[in-house]
Amino acid sequence: MARKADIEWMKHWSAGENARLLLPREAARFLEAGDRMAGDDSAAPEELHQFRLSVKRFRYVLEFFQPCYGAALKDRIGLLKGLQDALGEMNDCDV
Repeated sequence: MARKADIEWMKHWSAGENARLLLPREAARFLEAGDRMAGDDSAAPEELHQFRLSVKRFRYVLEFFQPCYGAALKDRIGLLKGLQDALGEMNDCDV
């Protein structure tokens, strides 16, 4: 999972301008993690846990910017929440 310093907020920009800067990078990071998991039928529990953290991070970023995009993101955020919950249940079973 990325550290706080990985997200650079431009104070003199609007939220929309920051979204245009940050969202493509965060989406690419999330999709790369998803591609790794999709191609690995034998992912270890720790790898699944790390993917869950990627889902959580991306979901939180989308929730932060939802006011810029309106209701269009609500369904997508719900899907990410469901995936995060399923991965959390898998992690609970492992623990």
